[in-house]
Amino acid sequence: MVNLITQNINGNPINSSLVKQNIEEPVNSAENSIQAQKAEDKQHKHKLLLPLGLIGGGGLLIYYGFKKPNAVKFIKNMLSDRVIKMEQQVADFYSTSKELVREGFAGVPSKIEAYKQERWLDINPFVSNIKQTDTIEGFIEHYTSAFSAIDTEKAKNIRPGACDFDILKGFLHDMKRNTATQIDGTRDPLNLVFSDYAYIPPFKNGGHEEVIEKLQNTITDKVNLEKTNMWDFRNRILDLEFSENAEKMAEVIKTSRQLINDGKKATIDSAFSKIKELLNLPEDFAPAYSRNFGLENFAKLSAQELKPQILNDELSEIFKFGPFKNVLETVDFSKINKSKLREIFLRLSPECSVDDIGILIDRVRLQDVIDKAQGSNNEQMYGTIISKLEFLSHKLKETGKNELINKVKNTDFEKLNDDQKRARFYYIFDIARRLGLDSYNKINKFLNQNYPEYSQTSLSRVIHETDLKPDFYFF
Repeated sequence: MVNLITQNINGNPINSSLVKQNIEEPVNSAENSIQAQKAEDKQHKHKLLLPLGLIGGGGLLIYYGFKKPNAVKFIKNMLSDRVIKMEQQVADFYSTSKELVREGFAGVPSKIEAYKQERWLDINPFVSNIKQTDTIEGFIEHYTSAFSAIDTEKAKNIRPGACDFDILKGFLHDMKRNTATQIDGTRDPLNLVFSDYAYIPPFKNGGHEEVIEKLQNTITDKVNLEKTNMWDFRNRILDLEFSENAEKMAEVIKTSRQLINDGKKATIDSAFSKIKELLNLPEDFAPAYSRNFGLENFAKLSAQELKPQILNDELSEIFKFGPFKNVLETVDFSKINKSKLREIFLRLSPECSVDDIGILIDRVRLQDVIDKAQGSNNEQMYGTIISKLEFLSHKLKETGKNELINKVKNTDFEKLNDDQKRARFYYIFDIARRLGLDSYNKINKFLNQNYPEYSQTSLSRVIHETDLKPDFYFF
């Protein structure tokens, strides 16, 4: 870069504009001693009025004149020196800015670690206790404790106001703003210095006007370029650091969500294995949460069984999250229709999605064998509830799939600006999480499997943007 601009100054500089200041034409011949003394006295009186940039750039030598007619060459050399100095200052600015960014975002790892300690569910101790117990009483205690821990984590996500990611992103915005202020404290003074570098006063008598103008244009273009480069660099490193840390935080939150889902399944798996051992249950007594439930059992229910039914205390505890307790206790399933199913679906949350119905079915099945082990029999009531839950799982998955597909096929994502696109992605993600799809990769896979025309939609062509901008599209 130095060689290019120096060549431009010494060769054929490009044109632009800048306000010019006065400078004297170098003296071509020696004056007699009297005239020279008078000139020297006059110059001495005005010496302190010279611009700082002119003095610093060697302009004082020009002001006093040369004994040889080589002023233009001197100015070219002076400008080359300024370019070298300016590029070194820009390089130093880059290094300083990187260090300021590193220091400014230094608190992110501890913030992430604190979130992990607070929000990452470790179900392993509970699962271990379930596996090691040798009594039905011990099983009930450890099984109940496991789901109590899971429910506690779920409850942390059910609150008004900003979600975890928005809170963490606000923390990042504070870091970015503070760091930007520090970087600008370094950049702003350099902008003033560089403006001074672009300062080439013309000769007093107007000599070499064309050459001076070209040199002025060249140094001005270089100064403007470096100012732009510093501004772009400042924004680029701040945006990059923000985005990278937001991605780390998004991954931590996704892991937190996944640990809750994995915790439910691990608890059910260990519980079925242990209760089967303790009660000598048949080998086929196994979890059903991963099945696609049909309507066979629901079709066998009588008109009386289809009516609302009040849940006992044990089931009320199992169904305390989500809308299903209210649905079972208030809805006549003989009259349920598409409108009611859509209403139920839209009342779901990620903490109790359609995907969780299978977990609820297994918990009811476990409660059934626990009740029997303790001398009570609620098999008929539990069987009716399980059949209704199978119906809801089947129908709500169908309802949610249609909701999701309608959002996809009725929107041209390629014609939306960023804010509009983000809003549409929010609605799609909101519906998808009710279906148990908690990532864009899962959404993409689900649509490919359930919507044959998906590959022709605009969403399939832009969904990759969510991976490129996790700070923008994470919900």
